[in-house]
Amino acid sequence: MTPTTTLRGLAALLSLGAAFSAQAANRQYPGPAAPCNTTLQACIDGADSGDTIILVTDSHIAEDVTIRKNLTLTPGQAQPSVRTITALATTADLDVVVIGLTSRGGASRARGFLAPGGGNLKLTVTGSELIGVGSNSAPELTASNAAGAYGRAQGVFEGNTLHQSGANGYCAPAIAVYAFQPGMSATVQGNDVNAYDLEACAAISFYGSAPSTPGTLALDAQVRKNIVQGRGFDEGILVRAYIGATRAAVINNLVAGQGSETGLRVLADGSNATVEARLLNNTVAGHQYGLRAGARTDLGSSVAGVLANNLFASNSSAGISFEGNLPGFTDHHNLVFGSPAPQPGDRPYGPGTRRGNPSFADAAGGDFRLRADSDAIDHGDDGVVDSPDGRDLDGQPRRVRTVDIGAYEFQGTPMPPAGSGIAPVPALGAGALAWAVALLALTRWTRLRRRR
Repeated sequence: MTPTTTLRGLAALLSLGAAFSAQAANRQYPGPAAPCNTTLQACIDGADSGDTIILVTDSHIAEDVTIRKNLTLTPGQAQPSVRTITALATTADLDVVVIGLTSRGGASRARGFLAPGGGNLKLTVTGSELIGVGSNSAPELTASNAAGAYGRAQGVFEGNTLHQSGANGYCAPAIAVYAFQPGMSATVQGNDVNAYDLEACAAISFYGSAPSTPGTLALDAQVRKNIVQGRGFDEGILVRAYIGATRAAVINNLVAGQGSETGLRVLADGSNATVEARLLNNTVAGHQYGLRAGARTDLGSSVAGVLANNLFASNSSAGISFEGNLPGFTDHHNLVFGSPAPQPGDRPYGPGTRRGNPSFADAAGGDFRLRADSDAIDHGDDGVVDSPDGRDLDGQPRRVRTVDIGAYEFQGTPMPPAGSGIAPVPALGAGALAWAVALLALTRWTRLRRRR
């Protein structure tokens, strides 16, 4: 190798390093110089792919900005809010990260949109407080349904506090994922969702509506350790397939509400649409229905999966309701309290299902942890525990002895349920003992503190 070749190689490396440095620059908004001394959109347009834009204002940025390149937006010693952030992917791959925004100044949202062109999209929203109003969801992932080549879209919504309310007869989910193209996925984890007056909308909604070939999915969703509370929403968490196949894991969530119809909803209602759902260790309280699962079997649709280790309390019409014949959807080791028993002709509860008192710490105050005399303690099925970090919704060990039923694992020494004359019994068909209907007073909601 000659000295000239060596110098040329070194120059090439230095040039490459300079290019990487340029792609990873930090820019400040509002900044002292162009393009970041005017609008946030101008700052975004003038940034290089891979840059981080540090927001250093406590003001509400009343802009609807569009991001078409790899960028990170994060606060710097400030509490900024932005009216709308849209990550738009067309021909190029796009990776946008939004960190630590606030809700100062009113409505604020983050949206990922996959357009024709073949590019892939990833939108990550973490540690932010967002407000959705009317038909605008706080965070949303969606795709166009126009003809063309499409990449894949992924949404990661984690550790956010979200507020959603209806307005002027319109509503939208607090978290919405609409899979109008195949291969979309979402991770929704550790969010605190407050939903009010959503009428026909869910608090968290996953909607698969894209053709999928055997072995592929329209939508794949991971829904873990979220707290959903409020009043007047249609469903707490909705998993729906209208076209193609949707898969969802709904695990370790709390869904509590007043004046709402359904806590957990699983539905396949289009021609040959399928849902594969794993619903494990959720606590669902204070709705008309705890869980409703159904499929348009007359159209060839189906629901499969498992419902286990869930706690359904004080759901006025039914704790668990199956609409039609769902042979591929099994249920076992759930606890139902304060809801009518299955009626003649209804599908009976599965094996290991109990009708005992969950003995919540303070349901009226929004605390659904278990007390020492809870009948949910040690009555779950260890064979279906799904907790990658080994923790419950509260950040405590998921399994102390035999796994508990519900989102919270009791950490102390359990006591026998109070009142031996009303001890819980397995609910295994028409011969099970009748039990009293009890409604917990769910009148005040406070934000729960939890360790993740």
